[in-house]
Amino acid sequence: MKLLPYTSLPFSIPLLTCVNHVLGPTPMLHLVNRTASLLESVFSNHCNRDALPPTECAERWIWRISHYTPKAACLERACALKIYLSFYGVHSTVIIGHSLSEGPLVLHAWLQTDTRAFFYEENFSENWRSDAAVDPSIPSV
Repeated sequence: MKLLPYTSLPFSIPLLTCVNHVLGPTPMLHLVNRTASLLESVFSNHCNRDALPPTECAERWIWRISHYTPKAACLERACALKIYLSFYGVHSTVIIGHSLSEGPLVLHAWLQTDTRAFFYEENFSENWRSDAAVDPSIPSV
């Protein structure tokens, strides 16, 4: 059981990148949310909710794998970590925001749990959350 979440990481980032570039970000986010909900419900009985999953190691893995995956971006990293955390029954939300600085519009995605934000950068403000009922209008990459 302990190796299953780690083995999902090398496959999820290239797969999510492919899905994002073929179908677009909105269908990918719907797919990730459905997958994470299913995994949370299946694995929530098999894990200790008080024990935190080893997120530091998973974060490093995601950074390394995404650098070897062509065109992998922050959205795919956030979605891969969401799937990883769902193996431990941890609910998380993908957040998409825009840069606060003057100049061209820059979007960034990060992951938020009850206790921590992953891949967050301070110069971005929140625009959309994956648990919102409204579909995002994210430009395709």
